[in-house]
Amino acid sequence: MQLVLVLGAALGAVNLLQSSEAACTSIAVGKLASSDGSTMATHNADCLDCDFRLGKVPAADWPEGSMRPIMKYRAQYPRTVTEDRGSTWTADNLDANLPQRAVLHTFASIEGLYGVINEKQVGIGESTCGSRFFAGPIGDDCTMCTAKIEISELSRIAMERASSAREAIQIMGDMAVELGFYGSEWDPTDLFTYLEAGESLTVTDPDEVWIFHISSDDTATSAVWVAQRVPDGHVSVVANQFIIRAVDPEASPDDMMFSANLWDVAQRAGLWDPEQGMLDFTEAFAVRPKDQPHYAYSTRRVWRVLDMAAPSLNLSPYVDTMGDGLPFSVAPDAPLSPRAVLAMARDHYEGTPFDLSKGLAAGPYGDVDRYDPGTSADGSITGAEALEAGYFERSIGLFRTAYSVVTQSRRALPDAVGALVWVAQYKGSASTYVPMYVAADDVPAAYRCGSLFAYTKDAAYWAFSTVGNWMSKYRKYSHPDVAALQDELEAALFSAQPDVEGRAADMIQEGKTEDALSLLTETVNAAAQRAVNAFHALFETFLARYHDGYIMKTPEAETIQMTKIFYPKAWLQAVGYYQTRLVDAVATSIVDSAGAYDDLAKAEIALVQAQVALEATMDYAMAEYSKARAEYLKISASHIDPPDPAALPGAGDGDADDVGDSGDDATAAAEKKKMGKKHGKKGRHDTATADAKLARLEAYDEVVRGSVGASLAALPAAAAAQQQQQRGGGSLMSLVVALVG
Repeated sequence: MQLVLVLGAALGAVNLLQSSEAACTSIAVGKLASSDGSTMATHNADCLDCDFRLGKVPAADWPEGSMRPIMKYRAQYPRTVTEDRGSTWTADNLDANLPQRAVLHTFASIEGLYGVINEKQVGIGESTCGSRFFAGPIGDDCTMCTAKIEISELSRIAMERASSAREAIQIMGDMAVELGFYGSEWDPTDLFTYLEAGESLTVTDPDEVWIFHISSDDTATSAVWVAQRVPDGHVSVVANQFIIRAVDPEASPDDMMFSANLWDVAQRAGLWDPEQGMLDFTEAFAVRPKDQPHYAYSTRRVWRVLDMAAPSLNLSPYVDTMGDGLPFSVAPDAPLSPRAVLAMARDHYEGTPFDLSKGLAAGPYGDVDRYDPGTSADGSITGAEALEAGYFERSIGLFRTAYSVVTQSRRALPDAVGALVWVAQYKGSASTYVPMYVAADDVPAAYRCGSLFAYTKDAAYWAFSTVGNWMSKYRKYSHPDVAALQDELEAALFSAQPDVEGRAADMIQEGKTEDALSLLTETVNAAAQRAVNAFHALFETFLARYHDGYIMKTPEAETIQMTKIFYPKAWLQAVGYYQTRLVDAVATSIVDSAGAYDDLAKAEIALVQAQVALEATMDYAMAEYSKARAEYLKISASHIDPPDPAALPGAGDGDADDVGDSGDDATAAAEKKKMGKKHGKKGRHDTATADAKLARLEAYDEVVRGSVGASLAALPAAAAAQQQQQRGGGSLMSLVVALVG
């Protein structure tokens, strides 16, 4: 294997900064789980500072003995600068003497931060995972910097060489074991090093879908890996945590693949003992609970995809750190269309208890964005404090997505037509997906230009980002406009897809391959330009329609009509809007009593303001609690089992009267069994259990209401005592207690 390690050769002395916030979600769909027989792999490249461009790498032939460079990991713009990977990555000042590849022919592919899909219809989606072991790239200044390759290069090499998913997995696995694998972080003092030390890929071809996990080994000079096939009729998902559990060394290669050193490394490192039985890959190699400050960060997304695919399973979103209780994959209740998978990639838990468009954190207008915990810009909280204190839900759709892709591989179509990826730059909820065929001449120009350094109108990313950022200000009102445009554009594309692909396939069969490729290229470019133009126009519409607290409702009318947006009542209640008159009245009394607006008066007024804010917040919380309590009582009542049918009057003796006119003992027994099954499925507890739960709820009510009452009462009392001591009287604070307490 002639591979040459290049330590930043194409970038000179660029400092290879790492992103601690590049966690992604990847969904895998088997061919019998999809509505059109395609396999699908998704990848939301969720990275705050990554290169969002995509490029086509042309197929190429290489002279005997040529060398292929292995580039050091870099996600930031420019991800790479090189002349031999298509037009996206070129630069005039590149050193022209880079080593070349070690195989005689490499396949064409579309790539971004990772390989995406190649001309043989091998598709890849990526999700970084935590691992107990980490390594860094050889040549860097760290003890564990002894490895030579990471997942982005492995995925690109797989795209160049693999004709099937299994071949891609074997290529990547063997190469990592030989050269040593490192993750996207390698600072041993940083928690995120361990959270991003492992990797997972969804790997597809027209027939099969696999989940591939990889980590460094305990020596930081090799790797361990495992791959499990997703059943053809199933859906699976990886969300920054390994999901492969039991690894059977006797498993058929049709179902499972693994590195030969897997058991030796696990046993040597004390992660597994043969007496424990089957090696559990996730249990052995994933980061432990104490290392993961927000384990629902991963498991909740896995639950969401599986629940969207198969709601009939009624899977629980509340599982332990390792995701016990969530299956590796599920059979969907109905076959998933590509558009259904796009919806999954855009999801923010809408309609669930975790809906990010709801609650105070969503602001007055239902903003779904929740920024990553870290040291705040004003310095009021450190990253460590934020991580320790709590978390927001982490959704599949995310504000810091560089790009989102959904690959399709189709056995019924020739490779030139079947190798397709749907691409949305920026976050999917504020973007639109467009098709890109590997066989097309190139990635559309708007998708291979631009950077995060500066806004450029030519870049598709910025067309979507401007809409997304403006949309978030007024999301409750503006998002329907975006959703309508997405539906319009995507519905047209999916409607035209069978005709375009059918014509292209016919042309290829007739020997008119160049005509087919021209058709695909025209389709790709037209779709991309239409999307970019539409979103630029939508942003301009947004500027006029939503601004300064108003909605312009009548763009076609002769007279402008502006509608006030104002704020929802519940939000006004929560922020103390209804107490403003009270605060002013009390503040005026304080100043009058003091005879001056001095420091003490200001402090008293601030105390009253804080007290009223506390009351408003608690009132809001109590209202939410009361609603949840009422809903619980309603649902709880429906889950109380009725009496045993056999215990009902006249039941159980087998007489004809027991079952009406049937007169049949067997029918009577069947009816009773049916009734018992019906109520057994519905019921969760009997009356006594329900009474006990209600008593517990009532006791909890007392605690909650008592805590609220005590909190509201404490501040006025303390303030009154302080005022009486410092002012010599208690009349003013008595007023405060009366009005606020």
